[in-house]
Parts: sequence; C-alpha cells; structure tokens
Amino acid sequence: MRGLAMILGILTVMMVCGERVSTTRSPASDREPSSGFTCRLVTGYGTAIGRGSSKLKAKEAAMEICGSKLIDDYYARRGKIDPDAELELACINLECS
Repeated sequence: MRGLAMILGILTVMMVCGERVSTTRSPASDREPSSGFTCRLVTGYGTAIGRGSSKLKAKEAAMEICGSKLIDDYYARRGKIDPDAELELACINLECS
C-alpha cells in the first residue's frame, strides 16, 4: 500500500512539474493575444489591472483582483474580517481608467 502511494505521489509531482515547464517555454505570442483589453481600477488601497479578451472580461478580472487585494489588506490590518464590513461592494462601481 505504501509503495502504491509512493508511486502515485511521484507520478503526480512529475505531472505537475512537467506541466509547469511546458507552460513557461511557450512564446509570448501564444500566452496573450495582441488584441487583448486592459482595465485599470484605482482605489485608495492600490491599483488592480485586469486583462481579458473583451472590455467586460478585463473589467471583471480587475474587479476580482481589486476585491481580493482589498480583503487581504483589511485582514492584514485588523486580523479578522468584520461581518458588517461591505468589502464585496467596494470595487463594483468603479470604472476603468
């Protein structure tokens, strides 16, 4: 049983490492389309830059990054997240610049 678990563990690590190596060697033109869109949301907590295949996708990515940064900052400063804090709404009404 231990041998089987060891073999499966080694195979899993090899698959993960092999996938990572193959993605890092792809040319830049394959990674990001040249006609992609960018959205930059600026808040008092920082700047979130989202990229996507359309303006809406870019804005969606930027809002997700903005919210994630905001929650991380709030947690780092206070140690816990207050249930009354409306962190999920802070990045919703911002427009791309």
